[in-house]
Order: sequence, then structure tokens, then C-alpha cells
Amino acid sequence: MRMLLEIRRQTLSTLWAHKLRSFLTMFGIAWGVGSLLLLVGLGEGFRSGNKKQFNELGENVLFIWGGRAPAMNGSFTMSSTIKDGIKRFVNGTNWR
Repeated sequence: MRMLLEIRRQTLSTLWAHKLRSFLTMFGIAWGVGSLLLLVGLGEGFRSGNKKQFNELGENVLFIWGGRAPAMNGSFTMSSTIKDGIKRFVNGTNWR
């Protein structure tokens, strides 16, 4: 118990002796935590805004871009057979 009191006394005296260093350390920690909270908040705001915009489009929406997609899981090049099948399935679609 006496050792813990001695450690605490020495810690407080060191902090008191080096006020500027202690202040700058605490300021740096607070600045880092504040920056992290700001960035997380901005990221969540952008994510929810994008989700809201996509929800306003509706559920039955298909995005098709011309050209060839990069080779990724779930991507493919659309053949004319697939395009004609989608045309027959979806009425009133504007194909360019």
C-alpha cells in the first residue's frame, strides 16, 4: 500500500514539474479523439445519405452501363441474348 502511495506522489510531482509537457500531451490526446469522432460522424452521414438516395429510387431498379465491366465477382459482359430477354421482360424501358 505504501508503494502505491509513493508511486502516486511521484507521478503527481512529475506532472506538476512538467506542466507544459503534460498539457500538450493531454491536448494531443483530446485532439486525436475529437478528430476520430468527427471523421466517424462524417462517414456515417455520407453513408446514410447515400442509402436514403438509393431508397428513394425504389426496389426494382436495374443499373446497366455500356462497355465491359472489370473482372470481379458478380460482374459479366452482357450479350445481346440477355439484353433481348430483359427487353421482353421489362416494358417501356429506354434502351440506347
